[in-house]
Amino acid sequence: MLAVFSRFFPLALLFLLLSCSTNQLGVVRSIEAEKELGEQTIPDFLLVKGGVFNDAETQRYVESLVAKLSVNTSIPDEFNPIPIKVLNTGTPSAYALPGGSIYVSRGIIALANEEAELAGVIAHEIGHVIARHSAKSVAANERFILDVIQDQRDTLERAGTEERRIEILQNAIRSRRSEVAAFSKEQELEADRLAIQILTASGYGSSGFGGFLRRLDQWQLRRAEKMGVTRNELETLAENSGYPEISKRVAALGPLRDLPAAPETQARLMSVIDGLRFEDEFNGGFIRDAKYWQPEYRISFDVPPEFFPLHGEHFRLVSQKGGVLLRIDETVPGRFDRLVAGLQQGRSPFESAKTSTINGIPVIIGKTTARSKDEDLIGQVLFFNLGTHVASMTMLSNREDEPEAQPLFDQMTQSFRRITPEEVPEFRTYNAQRIVPGDSISELARMTEFDGDREAATRLLNGLNVGQSLMTGGWIKLVR
Repeated sequence: MLAVFSRFFPLALLFLLLSCSTNQLGVVRSIEAEKELGEQTIPDFLLVKGGVFNDAETQRYVESLVAKLSVNTSIPDEFNPIPIKVLNTGTPSAYALPGGSIYVSRGIIALANEEAELAGVIAHEIGHVIARHSAKSVAANERFILDVIQDQRDTLERAGTEERRIEILQNAIRSRRSEVAAFSKEQELEADRLAIQILTASGYGSSGFGGFLRRLDQWQLRRAEKMGVTRNELETLAENSGYPEISKRVAALGPLRDLPAAPETQARLMSVIDGLRFEDEFNGGFIRDAKYWQPEYRISFDVPPEFFPLHGEHFRLVSQKGGVLLRIDETVPGRFDRLVAGLQQGRSPFESAKTSTINGIPVIIGKTTARSKDEDLIGQVLFFNLGTHVASMTMLSNREDEPEAQPLFDQMTQSFRRITPEEVPEFRTYNAQRIVPGDSISELARMTEFDGDREAATRLLNGLNVGQSLMTGGWIKLVR
């Protein structure tokens, strides 16, 4: 999730392939088959990645970079021209899907300070495409799973149920995760090497790519720390996901070519960044000042820093102690009243269900339990009567984590309230501007809307070291 230069592998489809006897498993498929697989992944991929950012100027810009990088690059005819789209998320990310489609987020565009940096990101993904890493990874994963099945054959035959067989396979795969991670790491390093070759052939300096990787690492760390994730935990996550440490990636690049940023290309990049939205939108709402704001339904509630939002069909929050789902359904008049009536007549599916009010909003509060694999999950459920809509907020956690998760869920639900349009803060956007005489980083940082240490965040966004001063006539990016 936090690793950026990655491929999106549809594991559900992989298991589907393994169940089909007509497929030749473990063999790299044709480009046509790879493209078909890629087309099947796109809808689910976009659902969890924020969708497509539909801005004509930004789209033309990234297409022009792909075209420039492709001129002197050996791209198989079946992949050429390589399609690229922008993801509507502020999280810095880039992906090459099976079949050759590339996606970069508006967040990774905004993090770049010169065109060569963004070109390096795209060149890395082109490297994944021309090396056919997606197809090779699917084949390698198939071989790996077939090997696991063979190793566990006797145990699987003794398993009593399908659920138990799946659990055995999942545990066996988890115990050998390092084998898959090692394969993925080598692909990342190969894509880095190809990126340097592509950048050089296209007339870009390559030193910016190494610097961008370091800045990206720091940006992700800052974001993770706000969620209570330490650097060690972040590195473990990357290690298990198959991503080499940034220092190792940069060292593996070898000597890099330094070229000054062309003023015209930097100005073009900054014109694209200027006005880009900083926040993500989650089901029509966004998080600002540790609160979720939903203008359409005029509601707001606290979001503790331990919870991280996910894109999807509904608004989800995940933490190490549990997950929360907010669902808002349009309803016919009186539905909430019928829920209350059913509760009064003893027809509630929840334990200890009762009616109450929270900040003047009628609610139904209940608890339930669910069985998942080998553990019981505790479900806390609240229904909020919004008149024409009913909102439900549910948290699932295991019994061990419930004592710590419950106060966080209570904080969210007890802060649930109706708001007026005037209360909703505006979306923050990136502002790219020229540096003029008299500008200082400390003064400009005061104008930003970053959470926490504004000057440190502004320096990080602009790649400025501590003590480094601004250069008149250059560019600086702020968040307002």
